[in-house]
Amino acid sequence: MTRKLAVVTTFSAAGFDQYAHRMIDTWLKHWPSDVTLFVYPDQPVPLPERPNLRVMAGAQPQKAKFIKRWKDKPECTGTPGGKPYDYRFDAIKFCHKPFCLWDFATRNDHLPQPYEGVIWLDADTITHRKVDQRALLEIAPPQFDMQSLGRSYKYTECGYLWFCLRPESKGRAVLEEWVRLYTSGDFRKQREWHDSYLFDMARPKVAGGRMNNLTGHIPRRSGGGHPFVNCFLGEYMDHHKGPRKITGKPRKNDLFADHAAPYWKDHPHAKTK
Repeated sequence: MTRKLAVVTTFSAAGFDQYAHRMIDTWLKHWPSDVTLFVYPDQPVPLPERPNLRVMAGAQPQKAKFIKRWKDKPECTGTPGGKPYDYRFDAIKFCHKPFCLWDFATRNDHLPQPYEGVIWLDADTITHRKVDQRALLEIAPPQFDMQSLGRSYKYTECGYLWFCLRPESKGRAVLEEWVRLYTSGDFRKQREWHDSYLFDMARPKVAGGRMNNLTGHIPRRSGGGHPFVNCFLGEYMDHHKGPRKITGKPRKNDLFADHAAPYWKDHPHAKTK
């Protein structure tokens, strides 16, 4: 039986021109046609028309209300107390991910056939190898409510996430708590205000969730700050986070895992010697 799975991402018009166009092109090339990509662009962008690509237009009331409430407060845009910019406190910039996921999960109730779950991919992610059904079982594991890229010394890397949306799952409850930290203003009580840190604060609030931490065992070493490519995901994708957005290529010493994918052979500088 075919699983009904979705991938969600979001980006700005500038982000589309700089990097997200690569995400869309490679996703359409390598992902199965029965997995749908739901795109939340901030502004209209020239996307191809495909049966498995849907643009989620229209307002997200909770996100719009949150941004209106906090956007003019410098401490919520990364400059607390007039200090130099600090991304850890840029709640406005980093609120889009949880709000988009929550919007998808709640709209899901009104679809003819509910989706089993949703995969989040940052829009600076490219797919370099065919994603088959075996890979999907690892990317969207049905035995877990959530799957993420933990780091033993730092907050979770949220460039990839998996949430099961079946009624008995705790995945939806964690999404709800993640969004609540923003809408209630409770994010201001936390040590950091960006999406990854708040995701880690939301999860313990929901008891009984079956969470799989793919990369929590990776030590702090060369490549350790880039767990995405150093687990099985790297066999299929690369996350061009940070300055990689500009070049569209991995950085030196990103990789210490032994992936067989041709992509990494084409970028030998990425491999830790």
